[in-house]
Amino acid sequence: MPAYLIAMGILHCAMVVVAAPENPGSLGFLIFLGASAFSLSVAAGISRSFFGVSVGAFLWLGLWLKFCAHLYFPRALVEPVGTFVASAEAYNEVMLVSGLAMAGAAGGLLASRRLGLFTIRPCSTGTGIRQKWSSIPVFVSGALWVAALALVAGVSWINADLGIMRVGLNATTILPWPGNAMISLFLTTGYFYLLALLMQHDYESGRRLYFGLLVICISVTAVSISLFSRGLVVFHLLGALLPLAAALSSNRRMIGPLAFGLVVAAAAFFSTIYFVQTGRDIAYLPEPQIGGSAPMGYDEFGVPIEQQSAVDKIITTISGLVVGRWVGLEGVMAVQAYEPKGLGLFLEHASERSVADQASKYQYIARSAYVTMNGKKFHFATVPGPAAFFFLSGALPLVSAGLFALVLAGSALEFGTFLMTRNVFAASFTGVNIASIVAQFGITPASMGPQIVAFVAGVLGLMAVKWIFDLRVSPRTSNLT
Repeated sequence: MPAYLIAMGILHCAMVVVAAPENPGSLGFLIFLGASAFSLSVAAGISRSFFGVSVGAFLWLGLWLKFCAHLYFPRALVEPVGTFVASAEAYNEVMLVSGLAMAGAAGGLLASRRLGLFTIRPCSTGTGIRQKWSSIPVFVSGALWVAALALVAGVSWINADLGIMRVGLNATTILPWPGNAMISLFLTTGYFYLLALLMQHDYESGRRLYFGLLVICISVTAVSISLFSRGLVVFHLLGALLPLAAALSSNRRMIGPLAFGLVVAAAAFFSTIYFVQTGRDIAYLPEPQIGGSAPMGYDEFGVPIEQQSAVDKIITTISGLVVGRWVGLEGVMAVQAYEPKGLGLFLEHASERSVADQASKYQYIARSAYVTMNGKKFHFATVPGPAAFFFLSGALPLVSAGLFALVLAGSALEFGTFLMTRNVFAASFTGVNIASIVAQFGITPASMGPQIVAFVAGVLGLMAVKWIFDLRVSPRTSNLT
């Protein structure tokens, strides 16, 4: 840990020094922002939870790294910033709000650690799990993996063919109730909890994890392509790989599976980026503009999409995802410029629900191009992020308190998943994806119920399967310590 603290200290000091010459605001606010980013990185590093590591990284990327990148590369800001004026006073307030948000998140992670809301516990496998499993023959376990893959591939194909759930597009097929909801639930969370059950069995039985990791990577790729989602492939793969990384400190046998998983995950990631971007280019082509300033059918440099090679398409997309993908800074800029802020505005946005064919209120604050889109076909939205959302109140203490509460709740959800399922992969999946929700919080929050229900349903389903399994099969106690 001392080495980690020293490394983080050196990194953040270096970033402050590099950013200072281009910073339009005062040096004091920049140092405060850097110190808050440092505190968040430290809190995430000692959180001992998958949620903590993930939410710390996502907020750090969206607020601190994006701010530094923006100073040298203005195109790092891919989302609209409303009527923001690049004055010293405006930048000082942006740095203050962003720093308070990261400090609040760091406080939430430290409080979670203090309360014992963490999943990564030192033992022979790095998880501290004690669970009952039967001795399922290897060929039966392999058959279950193949059956699970076939199920995921089949549902993904049905979703893509019928256009039930795709990022940015309204459903083109409405199945008898609850058909659409069940397919959406399965593809967003359910399938991974199913795979987590199989992965946990192999993990605790001491079996080789290579085939399971391969099936997970193929499944995540199929689901991501079906949903037109570039972010899902990252978050879901992290859910599978982070437990293996956490186990390295006490179980060196995880080096092989982790290395294999990273290689296969990289192949899954690049394949997903190419096929998802190709599908989006075709599906979104009729719309004149989707984010940024480049017309549809062209990349951000004005090159026609059809003239891009596969490699160019992957490089262009990934370059935009490295910094631009992470939410935070643009929202703070847009809200900083908006007046009047106040508790009434905050409550108005907090109670807002998503309405078909209607842009959310924040789209007008950010002056997003999405307000002019064809709402009967598309449903895009510019996302403010949690710092900007709480800053709508105009109360700076609420920014820190809001992030503190969100992070504490996220830690509790991951820990609750672990307690109810005793499945480290399910806990990791919940933690990483709840972290993604927290980092992108603020757009029609009153409509977030289905997302939380999806995780709860997945956890309850996993508990039910485990309960039936333990009842019907003679249990064997794990030898984990």
